[in-house]
Amino acid sequence: MLSIFIVIPCIGKGLIKTAITTPNAVIREKVAADIASNLAKKDFAAVRTDFAKTALDGLSEEKIKDTWEGLVAKIGAFQKVVSTKEVQENGYNQIKKRCQFTDENATLQVVFNEENQVIGLFLKL
Repeated sequence: MLSIFIVIPCIGKGLIKTAITTPNAVIREKVAADIASNLAKKDFAAVRTDFAKTALDGLSEEKIKDTWEGLVAKIGAFQKVVSTKEVQENGYNQIKKRCQFTDENATLQVVFNEENQVIGLFLKL
């Protein structure tokens, strides 16, 4: 399985996955949906709208663009989001969106801090 990492959040080694439901889930889902939509539109500046300062410092608009274009070149054009789930891993709330591309599916994983700011962003094949 090939993984393309955009930002690596500070998460421990052991993974504990559980479905969670919180009042902030709607906020996190909207942020993740906006990121997916902005990636599809190639609006790389807008992808960073809800990033925490540490993520802004570590992930430039250019790096997002290069990573997205590299993924699209490898697996084809973005088609749609096929599923969404919220999980908690190592104390971090995350939204995972399974996305359909022309040739293969990939998962967009958005990791949030306690203020519902993005601290990690991954694209995984």
